[in-house]
Amino acid sequence: MTKNIINKNFLSKVLDNSNQGIHIVDPTGTTLYYNKLAEEIDGISKEEILGKNMKDLVRTGLFSRSVALDVIESGKQKEVVQHINDKIVIATGVPIMKGRDLEAVVVFVKDSKLLRDMTLQLKDLLIENNSMAENLSKYNSKYLKEGIIISNSKAMQRIMKVANRVSKLETPIFLLGEPGCGKTMFAKYIHDNSLRSDKPFIKVDCSAIPKSIIETEMFDDENSYNGSLLKQAEGGTLFIDEIADMPLPCQQRLVYELNRIKESHSTDGNSPSIRIIAASNENISKNISDGKFRMDLYYLLNIIPIKIPPLRDRGEDVIPLINLFLNKYNEFYNEDKSISPNCKKFLINYSWPGNVRELENIIERLVVTSDTDVIDVEHVEEFINNFYTKIDDGKTFKEKVESYEKKLILEYSKQVSSIKELSILAGINESTLRKKIERFNLNITFS
Repeated sequence: MTKNIINKNFLSKVLDNSNQGIHIVDPTGTTLYYNKLAEEIDGISKEEILGKNMKDLVRTGLFSRSVALDVIESGKQKEVVQHINDKIVIATGVPIMKGRDLEAVVVFVKDSKLLRDMTLQLKDLLIENNSMAENLSKYNSKYLKEGIIISNSKAMQRIMKVANRVSKLETPIFLLGEPGCGKTMFAKYIHDNSLRSDKPFIKVDCSAIPKSIIETEMFDDENSYNGSLLKQAEGGTLFIDEIADMPLPCQQRLVYELNRIKESHSTDGNSPSIRIIAASNENISKNISDGKFRMDLYYLLNIIPIKIPPLRDRGEDVIPLINLFLNKYNEFYNEDKSISPNCKKFLINYSWPGNVRELENIIERLVVTSDTDVIDVEHVEEFINNFYTKIDDGKTFKEKVESYEKKLILEYSKQVSSIKELSILAGINESTLRKKIERFNLNITFS
């Protein structure tokens, strides 16, 4: 009679010599068995998992998810692809039933060489793609000319349609926008595409001229160098920047001049002797209610209001602007610098409180100060204070890195709707990401 050798020790040897990782949990999710290959594949020892409940292990981030818990909840077999300790793993959960009751869940784990190889190939393709994109950016940047308006974003395309339509008209235009968003360039664009393009474009910045002499500079032909600004702009365009800083007496004089020009135009039918484009980043309505800005002047200028969007609302325009300024300052300083894909990604995600002016300033400084041909993220850190702490704030290097990681995770979380999407965007696996979120005590909610 053949001796029955199938006992607990025999089955344990068989399972340990299996070509699959095997993980068995009871109906509550507590681990009963974990074979040697499962330890190797997951990179987790038996001591860390035996007798532990999978809910606790997922909560602490040891596992990004548990197929066993999914099977316990659904009562059905399930297969998932998951990340465990930087590995791509295929886990198949099988319910073991006793009648209608769940007796256990057996999870078969495979370290997917196919998926791993595909991931490596994908990384190689991404590196190749980034290299091609960088070369293409260099090529395209040679054809970006200083003075053009970048309008890849829908926000700017809408504004450009308005600008192209009104540039042929003779009516005043009022430009509104945050500091550095490009109001001067926009005014010049309107002039260059108008019927006055061959006539002077004269700019007066009311925030830069002492208030005591603005009126003289604008209107007094005898005391102003080369005549008044109004006289210099004859037949062309007078661009009055930061008009909210214009003193009230000067506003009164401008109202008189605008009414005179308007009356002359309506009498003889010829084009107005001068076109006015005004700009401000102030809350004009508040200035009017506070008595700092004349209501009649506002209505004379605000025939066609155009609000220029801030750079943070123009994400599609950031890379073309980077290429534009990079080309400009490479030529100016006789350099051949490029910007890494990671650095560009960082710059796209930055909030740009100083708008286009801040972007141009940073690109110029990077071209001048970076000691390598390829500009990377670390070269930007001293210029962008929103993400980085100051050098003299007393924090250790580790604290600064963690502070930066916190801010990046929070910034990325605003752009996604799940932890999985956040993991992909951040470029780290879910398990590591969950551990960081728990360690940093971050309160993240998805829309």
